[in-house]
Amino acid sequence: MNLGLDGKVCVVTGATRGIGAATVRMLKQEGARVLGVARQDADLELDVTAPDAGERVLAACPAPPWALVNAAGKSRARPLDELTDADWQAQWELHVMGPMRLMRALAPAMTDGGRIVNVASSSGKRPSRRLDASYSVTKAALLSLSRLFADTWSAKGVLVNAVAPGPIAGESWTGPEGLADELAARTGKTRDQVLADTAAVWINDDEPGLHEDVLEWLDKIAPPTWKAPANEVAKELQPDPGDYRHHRGGEDNGDAHLKNLLVHHQVIVPVTEGRLDLGPWQQVFYCEFDGRRPKRLVIKVLGE
Repeated sequence: MNLGLDGKVCVVTGATRGIGAATVRMLKQEGARVLGVARQDADLELDVTAPDAGERVLAACPAPPWALVNAAGKSRARPLDELTDADWQAQWELHVMGPMRLMRALAPAMTDGGRIVNVASSSGKRPSRRLDASYSVTKAALLSLSRLFADTWSAKGVLVNAVAPGPIAGESWTGPEGLADELAARTGKTRDQVLADTAAVWINDDEPGLHEDVLEWLDKIAPPTWKAPANEVAKELQPDPGDYRHHRGGEDNGDAHLKNLLVHHQVIVPVTEGRLDLGPWQQVFYCEFDGRRPKRLVIKVLGE
C-alpha cells in the first residue's frame, strides 16, 4: 500500500515489542522516518514515564514530527487485592501521564495535519477479570484522554484517535513468565490450556467449499461481535455486539470460546500398520478463532 508517508517523521513508543514493533516495521516500509522509543535497544532509549520525556522525544526528532503512536504499555495478571498503591501509580504513569506528556509536547510541533494514535485496550472499555485492575482503569483513562486531545487539536489539523485491541500473540502473553504463565498459575490450568482456549482442531474432507461451510456454520451459531447483522431477521437471530456475557469481564472474544466448545481442540486419529488411516479425502485441520498464538502439539498413543 501507499499511505503517503515518505519522509514524514513518526514517533513510536514501546517500539521494540508487540504492537509498537509491528507499527515501526509498517511505517518504515511506507518510507517514514521513524523514531522508535523504548527503554532499551531503540533509536531513543528512554523511560516514557520520565517527567521530561516529551521534551526529550521532541528534541530527538530529526524534523518536525508528523505522527505519534503511544504504544508503550504493560500489565500483569494479579487479583485486585494483591495490587499495591505503587502498582496503581506505576500503571497511571505509564498509560496516562506518559502519553499525555508526549502529546502535550509533540502536538504543537506537528505540521501538515499531524496524527496521534493512542494504543488503549478492550479492557479499557470493559474491565478485564484476568488482567490487573489498574491496567483496565488506566486504559479507560487513556480513552478519555484521547477524546480530550482530539477535541482540543482537531481544529488545528492534528487528528487524535485511540484503538482498543484485545490480546495479541506477542512476548507479553507468550514469553517466559508472561501473562499466559501468570494466568495458568492463578487458574490451575496449564500454559498450553490458557493459550488454546480459542483454538480448535477437527478431521474432515479437504474441500474448499466445505471449509467455508464449516466456518459459516460456526458464525451462525456464535456470531462474531464485529459483524453487523445483514438485515432485521439476522438482527433478531444474532446477539447485539458485546452481548456475550463473557464480555462483562472486559474480553471481546466470546464467540471464539463458543466455537472452541463446538469443535473442541483434540481429535482421535486411527493408525493402521504405522500409518494414519484417514479417509481418501480427509485431513486434520487446525483453526484459530481469536488470532494466532504459539501452540504445542501433544500426541498420545493408545494401543500397541
